[in-house]
Amino acid sequence: MKRKSFILFLGFLLGCSSQSKNGNEESKTMSKSEIFYNEGTLNLYEKKYTSALNNLLKAYQLAPEDDKIINNLAMSYFFKKNVEKAEKLLIQAGEINPSNFDVQMNLGFIYMETNQLKKAENIYQELSNSLTFEYQYRTYYNLGVIAYKQKDTKGALNFFEKSIKENENYCPSLYWKARVFYDNQNFKKALTHFKESVKGSCYDTAQSHYYLALTHIKLNQVSDARMKLNHIIETYPKTDVALKSQTLLYNIRKNGESDKDFITQRHRQLYQNSESSEINDVQNIEETKDNFDAIE
Repeated sequence: MKRKSFILFLGFLLGCSSQSKNGNEESKTMSKSEIFYNEGTLNLYEKKYTSALNNLLKAYQLAPEDDKIINNLAMSYFFKKNVEKAEKLLIQAGEINPSNFDVQMNLGFIYMETNQLKKAENIYQELSNSLTFEYQYRTYYNLGVIAYKQKDTKGALNFFEKSIKENENYCPSLYWKARVFYDNQNFKKALTHFKESVKGSCYDTAQSHYYLALTHIKLNQVSDARMKLNHIIETYPKTDVALKSQTLLYNIRKNGESDKDFITQRHRQLYQNSESSEINDVQNIEETKDNFDAIE
């Protein structure tokens, strides 16, 4: 999970042809735009971002007022590291169709990425009032992340709990609810919630397993921690979390099972340069699991 990622909200048309029987020019133009649009969106799924940009630009030239095309074009610019262009296009798409929830979610994410937290919060708060948006658990999750970044522990916990109430299997919210307790040194509650965060469809959340091991260490349950670290190394080889687990496991063996202060100090050293990307790393698991389930 080295790559920062997120739940990408894309539009995708499965039926390409809107050409009428009389073959009028407007229908032909729309048909061509849909072909480029579908191809570009498929490129985004496949992480072929240059191809996606080229195809979606062609679609945009043919249908410059189509908010779905503009949304996906914006995200191709985002993946090409042109965040300013992506933001402008999403604002444009939102002006064309204020009811396009995909656009709002993507714009909110970009604001979070660029640390414009108040703008992001406003978007998600507005979305949370919608009676027709089907992914409120993600809205609440994002509001929880914003509150967490603002060091509002109570607010973050409240939003993560709302997210879980909407979708009890949403792995990022399960993880971060446990992390709130861990960061506030309530390790017994953290242990309970980290165990919940690796059940069922969330079993493959490597970061939850890792923090479960750290919580065992904090509670002097080092034997349990060692088993969990070994599990991570075997199950997620060649990942950052496996490397961190190997280092902690080595320190346990070197310094003794009761030396939890040294072990957790080493953990902090490992994480001091990576904490800012961790939220997105955890959320990337959900992207892998449901393969962009917000497709139109």
